[in-house]
Amino acid sequence: MATVAENSCSGGIFIGTIPTPASAITVDDQPCRSCLVRHFSGVATFVDIQKVADPATSWPLGTMIHSIPVRNLNQLSFIGTAGDKVQIMWRA
Repeated sequence: MATVAENSCSGGIFIGTIPTPASAITVDDQPCRSCLVRHFSGVATFVDIQKVADPATSWPLGTMIHSIPVRNLNQLSFIGTAGDKVQIMWRA
C-alpha cells in the first residue's frame, strides 16, 4: 500500500516502504503511460512486473532511475529489506 500518493491530471508520485524482510510492496490500480522507479537504500531491492516479488524472477534495482514499461502501476511489486523506500514517478 502507498505511504504517500499524489495524483494529478498529468501524473504523480508513489513512495512505499517495505514493512518487513521478504514482504512485498504492491501498488494500487493506477493507469499510466510511463513510470520511473528508484529506491533509497544501498542494499538490494528487487522489482517484478509479474507481482511475484521473488528475487529469483525479479531484477535488482540499482541506485539509478529505471524506466519500466508498464501501463498500470498495479503490475509492479517490490521486495527488499525492511525499511527500504521505493519511489515511482508516473505520467498519466
